[in-house]
Order: sequence, then structure tokens, then C-alpha cells
Amino acid sequence: MTLNLMLASKDAVYLSGDFRLTSLIDQSALPDSYDTQKVVPVIRYGWAALVGYMGVASAPPVIRDVGEWIVDQLETIPVEGNFLQLPLKLLEANSWLGKIRGDTRLAFSVVGFCEGQPFMMLISNFLDLDGQTTAVGPRLKLYRREINQPEVRAIGSVRVDFADRVRLKRLLATNPAREWTRNRIRQVIAEANVNAAKRSKGSVSEECISGYLLRSGSAEIGVFKR
Repeated sequence: MTLNLMLASKDAVYLSGDFRLTSLIDQSALPDSYDTQKVVPVIRYGWAALVGYMGVASAPPVIRDVGEWIVDQLETIPVEGNFLQLPLKLLEANSWLGKIRGDTRLAFSVVGFCEGQPFMMLISNFLDLDGQTTAVGPRLKLYRREINQPEVRAIGSVRVDFADRVRLKRLLATNPAREWTRNRIRQVIAEANVNAAKRSKGSVSEECISGYLLRSGSAEIGVFKR
């Protein structure tokens, strides 16, 4: 499993993902790979988003690499494509998800801006936007929330420390688009990921990747290590 941190305010959104992959056979942790595509940007006319995922990462011969599949799906959206094409492209995972034997838990975490309005979106068959787990369903469901005040959501196999949530919310409430604040938020995200990893019993890696999108259109994605 893994951990996605979703942050949003009126001026900036952030998304993180760790690098842990887990064997479907015995649920043991596989070696972390920094080549794993865990946060994918998509920028189109009138909207932009960061997309992450957790759960099924690879299940040959049904799906070779979910990260690469996300990239391929997003590349089919034209430059002037409507925002609604984003969830529709991700929901196409329903066409192969039911063919997998074993653990089929999957969740796409999405943050972004549409016509200047920040949003959070989750597409999952076992989680909702509040991080509440349910029995694994046969199909992915869509949850979306427009943001009116700073929000921090943790989507994953372990909770994030309350103190880390408070620190992130306070930073989002200042000026999250300012360079110093952007760097500080990403550092706190990395620290929150490390703290969660230590309590995760191996399901979350201490290293993570994080990215941000500003309402102005600027974006950046990078890896943070201890």
C-alpha cells in the first residue's frame, strides 16, 4: 500500500506519494524504486491537476504498470479537452480492474484547479475522501470536493499525526504560493510521511515525492529523502 497527502487552498494545491510497493502474493514490502511513477501532472486549457495513486501497481498480464497507464490515459486528453475527461479517463480502469485476481484495492488521488477553483478528487473502490475504508467494491467510485478553506487529507494505509496536519493547515492558511512557504510545506509533507512510515509496519516508505500547482499555473514535482 502507500500514502498520498492531499493539500488544497485557494492559491495552491499539493500532492505527495511514497515509493512503497507491496507483493500481492504475501503482502511483503518490495524494494523501493524511485522510478515508480506516483505523482503525474496534467495541464490543459482552463484546468490543471496532479494525479497520484495507491493500491494495485502492477498485475501482469492484465496491467503492467499503473503509473505508466495513468500517463498514457492523460496524454489522450487534448490541450483544449474538457476537465470532465480527467475522471472519465481514470474511471476506465474499471475495464481491467475486475480481471485481476487477488487484492484489487485501488485509489486515484487528484488535486488541482478548474477555472481557478481548487478541488480535491478521489476515485476508489475502497476509500472515500475522508480516508474511511470500506469493503472492496467491484467498481471505482468518484468523490469530488471544491475547496473553500485550507484542507489536508491523508489517503492511505496509515493515519497522519495530528500535529503534522495542524502544521500543514497553518502553512496553507498563510501564503502557500510564496516560495518560502512552498518549500516549507513540502518539507513538512516529507516529515509527515516519515512519521507515518515509522508507524506503518512497512506499508509506507520514508522517502516520498511531492508536487504543487499554483492557481497562476506554475507547477513543480520533486523527490524528498530523509
